[in-house]
Amino acid sequence: MLLKDTPLATIDMKIVDVTIPIHNENIENLLASLKKVDKYLKTLSTELAFNYNLTIACSAVPKATNNAIYKFVKNQTHMRFVRTEKKGRGRVLKEAWLSSNSDIVMYMDVDLATDLSSVQALLDPLLSGYTGIVIGNRRLKKSRVKRKAMRSISSAMYHRASRLFVGTKFIDMQCGFKAMPTVLAKKLIPKVKNNKWLFDSELLINAKNQKVKIKSVPITWNESPSTTVKFLKLASEMMKFINRMSVTQKRIITPERLLLVGLMLIASLIFLVNLTDNQWANLYYSAATQSASTSWKAFLFGGFDAQGFITIDKFPIVLWPSVFSVKLFGFSQFAVLLPHALTGIFSSLAIYKIVRRHFDITSGLAAGLIFIFSPLSTIMFRFNNPDSFLVLASILLLACVLKAMSTESWKYFLMTGVVLGLMFQIKTLQALIFLPILFVIVLWDFRVSKSLHSFVKKLILGGVVFLLTALSWPIFVSLTSPNSRPIIGGSASNNVWDLVFGYNGLSRLTGDGPAKVSGGPSAIFGGNSGFFRMFNSSFFSNIGWFLLPAIVCACFGIWYCFKNNNEQSRSQKRQLLFWSLVLLFYVFVFSIAKGKIHGYYSLILIPAISALLGISLQLARKHKSYGRGLLYWLTGSTVISVGVVIPFLLRSIDPKWFPVLFFSLIITGVLLAFISIFAIYNNKDTLGKLVFFLGLS
Repeated sequence: MLLKDTPLATIDMKIVDVTIPIHNENIENLLASLKKVDKYLKTLSTELAFNYNLTIACSAVPKATNNAIYKFVKNQTHMRFVRTEKKGRGRVLKEAWLSSNSDIVMYMDVDLATDLSSVQALLDPLLSGYTGIVIGNRRLKKSRVKRKAMRSISSAMYHRASRLFVGTKFIDMQCGFKAMPTVLAKKLIPKVKNNKWLFDSELLINAKNQKVKIKSVPITWNESPSTTVKFLKLASEMMKFINRMSVTQKRIITPERLLLVGLMLIASLIFLVNLTDNQWANLYYSAATQSASTSWKAFLFGGFDAQGFITIDKFPIVLWPSVFSVKLFGFSQFAVLLPHALTGIFSSLAIYKIVRRHFDITSGLAAGLIFIFSPLSTIMFRFNNPDSFLVLASILLLACVLKAMSTESWKYFLMTGVVLGLMFQIKTLQALIFLPILFVIVLWDFRVSKSLHSFVKKLILGGVVFLLTALSWPIFVSLTSPNSRPIIGGSASNNVWDLVFGYNGLSRLTGDGPAKVSGGPSAIFGGNSGFFRMFNSSFFSNIGWFLLPAIVCACFGIWYCFKNNNEQSRSQKRQLLFWSLVLLFYVFVFSIAKGKIHGYYSLILIPAISALLGISLQLARKHKSYGRGLLYWLTGSTVISVGVVIPFLLRSIDPKWFPVLFFSLIITGVLLAFISIFAIYNNKDTLGKLVFFLGLS
């Protein structure tokens, strides 16, 4: 039954419950306003012949305010006190109206921005039997409004966006002056999810969907000088609300979809425009691609030449996407590089989607943009090295792991095994680094499994699928006669297992065997191994821009996952733990590896860095207990990276490197450091965030 069919006209409307929501108002001004409202209602109730209750609804008020209000209403039979521990105008209004025994409920803001003379216009229709909602409307011609220009502009933009994306026709949803029959309120409120400032908007949108009549009345409204609004925070909340409501209303165009299209366009411009500037990029893989596109033997074995004399030093799967592209578009530079550019675009989408799924739009968008604009991403996704495929596979691996852990479904354990097996075929040892990471996540999640016996069986099945997928090509090669296949590149003994566990395996770590760096460490092979390797010219020049703040996020993420026992955020913590471990494990392995290793291998860290920095925005904003500490650790590490490490690193590479720019960066770093210290000691969160973003930019 639609709400319009509810027989509200039969209600005897004699008692009006006037609710005044309160949060952090000055006690003296608060009590003065309450007395003024009470005095006016006494007079008006006599004139219009109705009784009234005055409800003071407090959301997360200080103890002193709580005590003052309690004393104020203690001996007043027509007053009541409602309180919620968490803040939010919507939350406390829900509590007050759902517990009301009156015939009509209304609310007005405690700052009395709406003149009390407007109360009669709001109540008259309801007292006369009107069964819908009555709202004060500041945009009507007869309304008299004094308001700051910035507030008027932001309100107009919000309602324009609501019309565009949600399809509403309201021109003033957020005026804190509304009334309706209590029966109607109790039917509408359970469907309203917003507990904060936008409670009003969602209430009206839901009412309109249920064909409830809504009447606007002109009011006199003067903006209170004590009103403070954080416009950036408010704009973020509005965007998220409009996006949620547009999805609820099943609109084709939503703000999030537009942002996603924008993100994809940016990624396409970065990765596709002038793609052939690198010509054939890595000639080694380009030549092998040409061979594989003309010979089935080269295709199956990864032959470097079409005659099948020798294979490349990787599994042939790294060539196949480019081979398929060549078959479609012909052999050209563009066709060879296109799959890698598309991998970059899809990776940008994947990192946005997976962060957005468990956090918010802002975090997902930040992660996507950082991923796209990372210097190493802009290079490697326009190149034909296999690292680009490993990056996309690592993001898909996390998606499968999160699904497997949350649903404990067989298919996601199987998919995890398949993806991990494909990663092994792409980069062998680099993929195996994910095994201890997955082991830690499984142990961390073990205690909440619904059935440990079933969980273990699924893990074993996933492991078997991983081995079958990972070793399918080596087994195929080992079963083929050496006379019927090419020589195995990267192996001194023409043995595929030597390639798997030697050249592309332990030899990369130990520095012995086929992956030994002859002539000692060099920049082309990552420089000297050790604790500071990630800060040398080979690695830091590729990912150093974000490495220090990302390490801070990773350390915090691991602490947060094991310190915070809130089961409701378990899916968030799984993802945070995964990215944190990926970053720290890879930094550790790259630091100690003594074999052939290139700085661009650090591309695998970009998804973790992007996700951690994006996620940190939400954690720093939403968790008061430690969010400020995280924010300033991030700010400090960013300042150190930008103002100290990077300038001296570039100076060490080239002593003549732009002296003016060198000293400018040092001075900028020092200034940002002083500003961040000032922000820390003066609790200036906005200033701290500004310093953080200046450092990243």
